[in-house]
Amino acid sequence: MDLPHALWLTPSRGLLTLAQDWKLRRLPQVHSSLGHKIPLLRAPGFVFAQQSGYCCPQEGSLRFYAHVGSIPVPWKEVYLGCGANGWGATRWPLQPCEHEGYYALDVDVKLLSLTESFNFKFFTDSDYWLPLAANAPNRALDNNKNSNYAFLPALTGRHIFYFRPPKGVNPWHLELVWKDASLKIHPGPALLNIHTQRPLGVTVTADSSTFALFAPRATQVLLGLRAAEHQAWRFIALEPQSDGTWTHTEPGYLMGYHYGYRVEGSSKMLCGHWDPNKLLLDPYAKACVHPSGPGLIVDPQRLRAYPKDAFEVPEPQDVVLIEAHVRDFLALTQGQSALGLEALGNAIGSGYLKSLGVNALELQPLQEFDAPTPSTYHWGYMPTNLFSPASSLSEDPQSGSGIAAMKALVAACHKAGLAVILDVVCNHVGEPNPLLYIDKYLYLRVDDQDQLENMSGCGNDLRCEAPMVTRLLIDSLLHWVQVYGIDGFRFDLADLIPLPVLEKIQHALKAAKPNLLLYAEPWSFKGHCALALKYSDYACWNDGFRDFLLKYLNGYGNAEGLAYFFAGSIDHLSNKPWQSLNYTQSHDDRTWIDRLTENPHYNGQVPTQHDRQRTHLMFALLLCSLGTPMLASGQDFFHSKQGLANTYQRGDLNALDPQRLLTHRATHEYVCAWIALRRSPLGALLRLKERPAPGYLRSFVAPGSSSVALLINANNSHPGQPGASPQLLFAINPHLHNVSISLPSLPNLVQIADSQRVQDPLPWPLLPISPDGVLTLPPLSCGLWKAEG
Repeated sequence: MDLPHALWLTPSRGLLTLAQDWKLRRLPQVHSSLGHKIPLLRAPGFVFAQQSGYCCPQEGSLRFYAHVGSIPVPWKEVYLGCGANGWGATRWPLQPCEHEGYYALDVDVKLLSLTESFNFKFFTDSDYWLPLAANAPNRALDNNKNSNYAFLPALTGRHIFYFRPPKGVNPWHLELVWKDASLKIHPGPALLNIHTQRPLGVTVTADSSTFALFAPRATQVLLGLRAAEHQAWRFIALEPQSDGTWTHTEPGYLMGYHYGYRVEGSSKMLCGHWDPNKLLLDPYAKACVHPSGPGLIVDPQRLRAYPKDAFEVPEPQDVVLIEAHVRDFLALTQGQSALGLEALGNAIGSGYLKSLGVNALELQPLQEFDAPTPSTYHWGYMPTNLFSPASSLSEDPQSGSGIAAMKALVAACHKAGLAVILDVVCNHVGEPNPLLYIDKYLYLRVDDQDQLENMSGCGNDLRCEAPMVTRLLIDSLLHWVQVYGIDGFRFDLADLIPLPVLEKIQHALKAAKPNLLLYAEPWSFKGHCALALKYSDYACWNDGFRDFLLKYLNGYGNAEGLAYFFAGSIDHLSNKPWQSLNYTQSHDDRTWIDRLTENPHYNGQVPTQHDRQRTHLMFALLLCSLGTPMLASGQDFFHSKQGLANTYQRGDLNALDPQRLLTHRATHEYVCAWIALRRSPLGALLRLKERPAPGYLRSFVAPGSSSVALLINANNSHPGQPGASPQLLFAINPHLHNVSISLPSLPNLVQIADSQRVQDPLPWPLLPISPDGVLTLPPLSCGLWKAEG
């Protein structure tokens, strides 16, 4: 017997879907497992059509529905395509209907048989084929593996019914009986749409603490309390509230107490993963003793708003980023024995970052992550709590010392002129996963078999679009801004965060701190969202820039591609140049020198002469291109992982070697000089807040070569300095032979950089331009000139 499928649309209305049409006048008989009679009501055919694309409103009729509310391309008409009309050869247009966001078409049943199955799909006048509804029950593949809808004669919309829970029965605990068979009810959209504005976590006053956990489907929640690590736990039952929250107010002064929750659910509920014996970390805990908990009750005075200081967050177009890992960076300044936040705060004012000249520090995740011991090396991309500084990076997690240390770290960065960008993971959860045991379906995405989805590659995906998960993300991000003074965020695997959620995050964070900086890693195993963020306030990591530069500097690119990426990818990826975050190395994968090197096995530990020359050209391109440049820590002195690609557990290879900085001091100083030039008044030509006017960049290409010269501010549209309209000319030869490029007449050219030096003016310029305007570039060389009109 094929069992029906039942789910909750709202907490007071469910939907029962039979395996085929119910053609009898008498409605099906359904009861609860406790004996209640459950009256049914036929649902409108449109409820089925929203999923399937069609329904039969009456006997012998057929209506098609297409959802047009989110078509991403320009369109005027929507058509039905199927075998009967040659898949659109004869146009069957749909028209607006009474359902917002949908077009409909009533088809003459003489044209289509209602007794045989057939495939169909919808398309626009711009030849865009609309995707199927995500939960389409009638998905069918054609011979070319294309997904289509299928008309199924046994399913026309007369197989779905509404039902309500019996009075006084908690809908989440209800189980149905169909023909003597038990039928569990899927939580459906009803659970996902529940939300509350009640304060969550622990609300502390002078004489009591109120605990609140959002767990709508729980049958019991126990609060565990203890005064210190080795004392016994005391358990207190929380009270359920009508908004899905469980609460308890405990009298007394509880600062420094440990706490956690035990959550129990019913076996009658689908998609649960409860373990009443497991003590869970509060998702809203502000400090943690360990990645698995317990949480720590914190005096509100320790969480006061970050004080206003004299530091001003740079404008997005003025940012020069460096990505760093706490322990890798500390190895450079204090040796590998220095581990945590306190040490990093003390090291920020040291010479490396100051001499480099960057103005923004992007730190790999510092939220509580699942390092089993404080000495375990960890990149931080497996968070178990989004509010607490990582206990493994704190000197005394029992006292929540990370709170003060994090504030001191941000203050030290601001004093050193550095904006603090925090890398955050808002797409999955580490182990142990407290959200899994609070409510698997509410907090985590699952497939049709109620198994965890894993588009992150980390074991699970957060259900970011559920209102209470969106709130959890926004509340945590605001906490880092308001309590710790964070200046921006980089969102790991942002493609797994739906665009509406990213927009809500942007709105909330910009309301709290208007000059806050937002960066996105726009991909996942699911796809790529950079184009969707093109008109937002996010800048996206540009993997195309990364990969193209490696090809180009090995002689395999082309001048057109270089001009595209040099311009900030505004012809496709970005709306404004700064939205392209340009980089050639990050924590992931091999380092730049290991990918580039001529040595075997990707081992750039000892760079060749060509490796060094090409790296200088890369830095010149990275720091002269329009867009937001980002360096990886140690990249400026050829940091190598000796050919290994995935080193997330190899602290020995990731640690920065101070001896290597001394060995390659000349390259470090070359990078420093380029950064200083970019941040100078003349460098404003490279730092554009708005999209440049057409013709801002002009290319001059060496015939038969990818070598190119690029004139910046070619149309004199940049305001420049009062009374002047400066221009810059950048030229590069990535080949192992000389090239010559013919240039226009540019008076008053002064060379200010080559592939070894950056200085205004450059003493003894080595790249003269002939009287007839021909520039000859030696192998693996570049140059920069300024022209003042």
